[in-house]
Amino acid sequence: MASTSVRQMRSAFRAALRRRREVRQAFAQTMRQALRAHRAAILASMKPAAAAAAPNVAADLDRRVLTVIARHPDGVRALDVGNELGVDWRRVLEATRNLVAAGAVEQVDQNFYPARKASPQW
Repeated sequence: MASTSVRQMRSAFRAALRRRREVRQAFAQTMRQALRAHRAAILASMKPAAAAAAPNVAADLDRRVLTVIARHPDGVRALDVGNELGVDWRRVLEATRNLVAAGAVEQVDQNFYPARKASPQW
């Protein structure tokens, strides 16, 4: 008889633990869904501001890169421009592509020159 009551107690305890686990899992799922919705709302509210700010940031970087290249009439590499500006050289490459396309900078091999000064003097 004692072993039967022990089994019943264990069974009841396991059932209680199972219910508690199910409640926690349901709560966690509800929280994840709420966080996803909240995150999506935040990102949706930020998109117009980020889109408006992006051209200004890119134009500012282009202007800064052009200033550095203008200070080096003998040519300068993107890596050196990035080091001088404290910017990763991969971001500088995008700015130099924009400047080359606009005709403000000329590129010979890996060096960038101010426009109409592309021939290095040996």
